[in-house]
Amino acid sequence: IADAKNTPQPVAKSENPQEDPETEFKLGRGYYRQGDYDKAILYLEKAAQAGHAEAQYYLGRCYEESYLVFDPEKAFALYEKAARQGNAEAQFTLGECYTYGNCGVEKNDEKAAEWYEKAARQGNADAQNRLGSCYYFGTGIALDYKKAVEWYTKSAQQGNVEAQKNLGDCYYFGDGVEKNDEKAVEWIEIAARQGDSEAKNKLRGLKRDGVSAAKEALKRLK
Repeated sequence: IADAKNTPQPVAKSENPQEDPETEFKLGRGYYRQGDYDKAILYLEKAAQAGHAEAQYYLGRCYEESYLVFDPEKAFALYEKAARQGNAEAQFTLGECYTYGNCGVEKNDEKAAEWYEKAARQGNADAQNRLGSCYYFGTGIALDYKKAVEWYTKSAQQGNVEAQKNLGDCYYFGDGVEKNDEKAVEWIEIAARQGDSEAKNKLRGLKRDGVSAAKEALKRLK
C-alpha cells in the first residue's frame, strides 16, 4: 500500500482564476452597481492596475462614495489616470471636481472648462451641457452665447433635460440665437415630458407672460 503522504495529490482549481482586465472590470462594475464596494474594489483594482480606463474610473467612484474606504485624493488620482486615457466619464468628473472643489482639489474654472470640452467632444451629453453653461456665463472661458447654444443643442438632442431647459431659455431670451417663443416652448416641453418639474414651472411662467404656445403645451401635458 502506497504511503499516503508520498502519494501525489490532484491540484485544486482556483475558485478565482486569473481573469482578463475586461472581465475583471465587468465583474467589478456589476458589484459597484449593486452597492457592494468591497467586492467591486477587489475586481476593479486588478483591472485598473492593468491600465483599464473604465475600471480606473469606477474604482475612483468607489473611493469617493464608500464611507468604508473613503479616499477622495485617491479617487481624483484614478479619475485623472482614466481621463488622460480618454475616458469621457472621467473627463467630465474631473471637470466637476474643478468646478466644485471636490476630491481635495482647489476650484479652477479654467481647468474645469478644459476637461468638460474634452468629454463634450467625445459626445458626453452632461459635459456638452456643462460646457454650454461655461460659454453662456463666461465661466473659465470667454463668454460666447452662440457656442453656448451650439453645445446646449448637442446635449439636448441626446435627451439631456438640463440642456433642453437651457436651450429653451436661449430661444426665449434670444441669447445666441434669434428669439423664438415657439422653439423655446418646444424644448422646455420636451424636458417636461421627461418628468422635470422645473420645466413645467417654466411653462407656467411663460404662460403668465402671455406666450400662447406655453398655454397649449400645458394642455398637452395634462
